Amino acid sequence: GALAAAALPETAVMVYNSASGSTEDVVSKIEAAHKANGGTPFTSIAFANHAGEVWQLATDCICHPGQDGCITDASPVISALARCVAKEGGRIDLLGCRLLALDPHLPDKLEKEFEGIQFTASDDDTGNRSAGGDWVMESDGIDISADYFDATRLKAYTDVMFQNHHEHAQFWRRNNWQVPRWLLQLEQIHLN
Repeated sequence: GALAAAALPETAVMVYNSASGSTEDVVSKIEAAHKANGGTPFTSIAFANHAGEVWQLATDCICHPGQDGCITDASPVISALARCVAKEGGRIDLLGCRLLALDPHLPDKLEKEFEGIQFTASDDDTGNRSAGGDWVMESDGIDISADYFDATRLKAYTDVMFQNHHEHAQFWRRNNWQVPRWLLQLEQIHLN
């Protein structure tokens, strides 16, 4: 989709369909991307998938931000991401809409579980301004758009990452010229 096409050249992109693939499938793809980077940790990862009251990471990995057990439910996928990012100074940006609004402590909870890794999240719609979104992770006041995307090509992504939309992505920022960034795109297909 347009979001993955907007990735900077130094950003590795992985596309995944969370509506048809299992946790085992997505973890396998995450591990394969890390291996393709020679096992070198990424400096940051943008986990771009639609969120809201339901945050679907795979067919068998669905959580409800703000409710007890969400971190545990998401743990297999988040753990796989954490294994691929630098342990000190690494960052995982959770680009799903409203995750911070639904659970204001989500980044703190994840940072306690995965020590040394910074987690960011948004309290509003993540995505194109024309659709009511922005690329600011309000948990830390960071606009992540320049970290992963070409500004001109990003204009073609005219959506936001709310749960009823269908395009998902994961971007990985690489540590070196090999693979500084990584984007994992999770795609959900919604049948009306």
